[in-house]
Amino acid sequence: MHLSPDGRSLAVVSADARSRLFSKQATRVYEIPSGKLRKQIEGGAWQCAWNADGTILGVATWTGWDFDLWDTKTWAHKRQLSIGLSPVEKQIVRFVLPVGLCFDRDGNLYTAEPYNAWDGVVPQLSRAKVWWNATSVSGEAVSIGTCPSVFDVSAAPRGRDTRVVISNENAECTLEILRVQNPAGKRIVRREYSLNVSQAHGLVLSWVSLTNDGRYLVARDSAQFCLFELFDDQAKLVYSRSDRSASSETMLRKKVLDVSLNGRFAAYGSEHRSDG
Repeated sequence: MHLSPDGRSLAVVSADARSRLFSKQATRVYEIPSGKLRKQIEGGAWQCAWNADGTILGVATWTGWDFDLWDTKTWAHKRQLSIGLSPVEKQIVRFVLPVGLCFDRDGNLYTAEPYNAWDGVVPQLSRAKVWWNATSVSGEAVSIGTCPSVFDVSAAPRGRDTRVVISNENAECTLEILRVQNPAGKRIVRREYSLNVSQAHGLVLSWVSLTNDGRYLVARDSAQFCLFELFDDQAKLVYSRSDRSASSETMLRKKVLDVSLNGRFAAYGSEHRSDG
């Protein structure tokens, strides 16, 4: 579930992993506080994301490698963005569960699609993806970050730049912090630093979410919740909390973490409950 930036709409994405091809998936957008259904998007599954001003809603399709963009004023379908898998890769993957999906303030759309290669190796899915200027340019996503085995991604403004945090399944690079700059219209993606498991307080396969100013990072794995302050060259652990009610499962890799726009509240899912 994701609230629109103005708090007047709630997008709810359904996905029944047990039914796969036998059940229709849908994304429903409700008015807040009335609860009136504004729009139902057939085939929307797994993840959704609002752009910075709430005029665009991005929704993953059932396969997980295509994403539809909708104009929220008219509910006209603007375009479909694709990861760009080859026919052979699509036969190997069949479907993938995207974990991270988020816009930055410049309209770039990021996603993370962890794939454990049970049917084969698909290098195209090993790193986080981004569509530059997703709302105005159609096309295939490009890879971002240097560490393999991506798990989740989050982006937020940091001054005039954009900070991107990528969570990976790689123990030597469990968190990677990037900065996207655009001086004189020339885009530069620069790696600030990375954290191994020990430096990241033992986090493994963590969901991540940046505060709206890009200064703090909340991260959650199957055993603990952590808050980091991010500097230009290092991350400082501010708070950590173990969770005895945490599930040992990865919850089908669904996103289970979110931060309020003012950065004062974070919520995450545990076994049969939500915490904040």
